[in-house]
Amino acid sequence: MWAQNLSSGKNGSDGAMTKICLILEGTYPYATGGVSTWVHKLVSGLAEFEFSIVHIFSGSKPKFSHFSIPKNISQIIRFPLLIDKDHSNVQDFIEAAPEADLYHALSTGFAGFFGAEIKRQKKQPFILTEHGIYWYEIEIGASELECGFNITKTQCSDLALGKTWYYWLNVFKNFARYSYRNADAISTVCYANLEKQLSLNADPNKCHVISNGVDIDSGIRTRKSPGKPVNIALIGRVTPIKQIEIFIQACVPVKSKLPAAKFYVIGPVDHDRDYFMRMVALKNQLNLDELIFTGEINTKEILNRLDLVVLTSKSEGEPFALLESMAAGVPVIATDVGGCADVVNGLEDGFDAAGKICSVGDVAGISAAMIELLTKPVLWRQCAQAGINRVSSFYRSEMFLNAYRKLYLKHTVRRANFASTILAG
Repeated sequence: MWAQNLSSGKNGSDGAMTKICLILEGTYPYATGGVSTWVHKLVSGLAEFEFSIVHIFSGSKPKFSHFSIPKNISQIIRFPLLIDKDHSNVQDFIEAAPEADLYHALSTGFAGFFGAEIKRQKKQPFILTEHGIYWYEIEIGASELECGFNITKTQCSDLALGKTWYYWLNVFKNFARYSYRNADAISTVCYANLEKQLSLNADPNKCHVISNGVDIDSGIRTRKSPGKPVNIALIGRVTPIKQIEIFIQACVPVKSKLPAAKFYVIGPVDHDRDYFMRMVALKNQLNLDELIFTGEINTKEILNRLDLVVLTSKSEGEPFALLESMAAGVPVIATDVGGCADVVNGLEDGFDAAGKICSVGDVAGISAAMIELLTKPVLWRQCAQAGINRVSSFYRSEMFLNAYRKLYLKHTVRRANFASTILAG
């Protein structure tokens, strides 16, 4: 266990701030991605709270922070996951976790399990938030978790091999049930995730759907039509769950229809090097010289140069890539997973669709949607404006921040009032 105290200088608090301990796996501040972006927005936007972070990891100790640490983070503890001690070193974690008024885990994996144990042993409030659903992602074939722990890559039928896919699926379903049972409040980013939580007996009275939020440029104006040549991008890490191969294959018919089109895969390529090399080989096999793997870059700086953003994932929560693209006036295409359809089509909100929703793995459908949007300027502009309208109305940063501010205050004030009552009695 390695602790980094940040209470000197401008970090830390005067002792009067409510203390929140975030329990994370393999994400903030040592990795980029949707969960890390969310955490940074949360901490930066709720400056009236003091935060500490327990970062659970497997393998090499994380060293390099991808974010400028906000002033109200007082401590970061890097906690190694020891999988050979019955999946967790629970008591070591309990002892290492900073003292806090409330503990907030960002998954039902090891983070949720440890958070539930803190609730049970320390009797402190515990909130659980899920972006992706761990056990579901394992069920559909994910082999690596956010903390870096690798699940044995076996087929669903290989149930007699001991600690295999089926074994870990049950472990993480049990972690989820335990986390749901002990949490004081359960939140997620979309209704599709809520259905999965309820399917494992999460108490509906504890559950909340709190959408992600992004910053809005009030001066954004939609272009009249796509650029020439058109620039099409998939934004996401290059890993199997993002199904990069579907995007690459879908680009081939688009190239035939729009020979000048440029294609980009924007996101880190080092999460699964073998998979990345297979995607490079596929691109070469299909003679897609126009497709570039950019690696990790600041997408906000290039969104105004993109004409279409495409997500081909087989699992998502509520992707920031969609929300940020829509906020920038870029039409989107996404697979019908997680909250993608709600974001693109809306929940009977009176706005047009911000793009197209396609079935998972539907190469022909995705390529057809790309061609339709890029060859029909009126439709393209309609989708671009609808995206701006929807995000401005329902997915602003201050909405998500206010929701968590109220949730934190509800559960810390309730405990403080209970303690006062006991002392007074």
